[in-house]
Amino acid sequence: MKTTKELLSQIRKDAFRSNLKYHKVQFYEQKESLKLIKFVNGLISHYSHHTGIDKNIILDALESNRTYWSLNYYQRANFPRIDNIAIFETLEDFKLKFPSGKFVCPLCGGHSTNPYECNTKLKAKTNSGICDWKSYGLFGCIGKGYTFTIKTEFIKTFKTNTIFKPIELL
Repeated sequence: MKTTKELLSQIRKDAFRSNLKYHKVQFYEQKESLKLIKFVNGLISHYSHHTGIDKNIILDALESNRTYWSLNYYQRANFPRIDNIAIFETLEDFKLKFPSGKFVCPLCGGHSTNPYECNTKLKAKTNSGICDWKSYGLFGCIGKGYTFTIKTEFIKTFKTNTIFKPIELL
């Protein structure tokens, strides 16, 4: 398990080990690595604060998932903020909070039994066909969804889930 200090040392080595001949490029990489160190420290603190998971466990999980250069891996787009989402310990906790298993499709307003894909067989409001809206499509839940994560899965993937809003939240 890597410590924060070891990871930061590795990031510095990656930046300073550049084989490029141009001083400006090396300086740019060194400058970017310092930004990266600040970002990683902030990311680890943010995730630890909101999940209650030890910083070293988070760092170890991040590094276990990383398969490419640290300057490319540690980017805001790869790691969502989790300050305004629901965090459940387990999937069972999620199911206890939303026992109906019904979710409101943001397009047709029907009650779907699938939290990701509308299966209401209602007419879509935007065309003459049956609604087949997907929460993972281009427009997501069009601002009417529910975003959450489950700790046991989050520590493996560092991803959140956006689903149709559970009817218990209406």
